[in-house]
Amino acid sequence: MKSYILSAAAALAVALVPGAAQAQKRAELEAQFKKLKDYNKKALDNSPEAIKGLKDGAKFFNRDKFNPVTDPNVPPPTGLGVKVWAELADGPNQGKYVHPEKYKWHPKERFYLWFETSVPVYVGLYQNYQEQPTRKVLPDEKYPASYSAVVPGTPYRFPIKMEMDDNLHKELMSIVLVAGTSPDINLNKPQVVVMDPSGQQVLDKGAKGDFVKGIDAAYQKAQKEGRKFIVSVQDDTQNPSIRPTPQTSPDDVTIIAIGRENSGYIQLQLFK
Repeated sequence: MKSYILSAAAALAVALVPGAAQAQKRAELEAQFKKLKDYNKKALDNSPEAIKGLKDGAKFFNRDKFNPVTDPNVPPPTGLGVKVWAELADGPNQGKYVHPEKYKWHPKERFYLWFETSVPVYVGLYQNYQEQPTRKVLPDEKYPASYSAVVPGTPYRFPIKMEMDDNLHKELMSIVLVAGTSPDINLNKPQVVVMDPSGQQVLDKGAKGDFVKGIDAAYQKAQKEGRKFIVSVQDDTQNPSIRPTPQTSPDDVTIIAIGRENSGYIQLQLFK
């Protein structure tokens, strides 16, 4: 398999929170997502130095330059939210969007993952197997943009094409999300951003190592503490507006997930 393609587990099986949490409806999660996003977009507008553009379209988030909203009538909301959907990369439906858990995938079908976040976040992808250890897929040194912060208001296509395995088994992957304001990823050090030989700004090699360690630690912490996101998938199954077929608008195929902490993970499963 080519190195730029993620196999098998680009499947994403959502780990639902048991009990009453599952009862939350999509509309409720959408409202929580919007509240978080609106607050953080306002804070970012008030923090012009918090986001720095890097090579290959990546972004660096400096939490020391992030100014929370000071309006006493607007208390800062807690947690983080994300929307996830997929874009088909090949075939007659190339460029169209699908709901990762409602779409019927085909062996060796290729796709991209998209994210829209309500807070500045860093993302890690881990491939899960039934009988093998979990493998970290991203971030990866070969893909500088995989170290990018994802910021509210700008949907972000993760910079790697993924491919389903050549079989009919469902596939699993964990998506780890860490808020840029979390101390779990400490990138606020001198010389984090440096110039490469071409004169473009990039993360320093040591900072990349700290980033990977932070993502790994956040994933382990999320698993240990049960930091699974509350997701909309159950409600999506009964919602006719969330469609199983390829669509031209991501609005018809997104999964909405809300985490109560500043880091956590989603697991999704893709069926064939």
